[in-house]
Amino acid sequence: MRIRSKSHAHPQNTERAGVSVGTLYQYFPNKEALLFALLQRHFEAMAEAIEQVCVDDTRRALSDLADGIADAYVSVKVARPDATVALYRVAGSIDQFRLSVGVYRRLEAAVVRVLGNAFDASFADPQRVAFTLLSALAGVSRGSFGGLISGPDVLDRLRAEARLLATVDRRGVSMPIGVISI
Repeated sequence: MRIRSKSHAHPQNTERAGVSVGTLYQYFPNKEALLFALLQRHFEAMAEAIEQVCVDDTRRALSDLADGIADAYVSVKVARPDATVALYRVAGSIDQFRLSVGVYRRLEAAVVRVLGNAFDASFADPQRVAFTLLSALAGVSRGSFGGLISGPDVLDRLRAEARLLATVDRRGVSMPIGVISI
């Protein structure tokens, strides 16, 4: 998808959103800046949701915490499925690596903090576990919302697949990726 200059904005689309083209470009110099702002807010919402998983720092079973991380991640994606689909469609047309490094660090830190509240597991490298988990969740989400999977059950499948990624079940013992001891 090509990002067009503001001179090519469609007034019908901005009117449908409840704003005028002039108002929109008062705050955003071009479509790319607007898309960056939307992506930034989306990542911040995911970080906020994950931070709420263990807001009181209560020690819990790792399987519960892993489910909480997966559910929090998915909750942001499914809250506005139309917006999520749109973000995936435009993500390839902009350089996402120009987004603030802080938002990625905040997401990783949120996962590390939640996993640190497990009373039944420890991690040799919690940042690596967080990175791996967030990357895997992003892949499943992209597959679900990016058109690789379609149909009415896609949102239910996303939640189930996210939980599966967060926890690997072996002989009745829940063991997230990267666990050193249980």
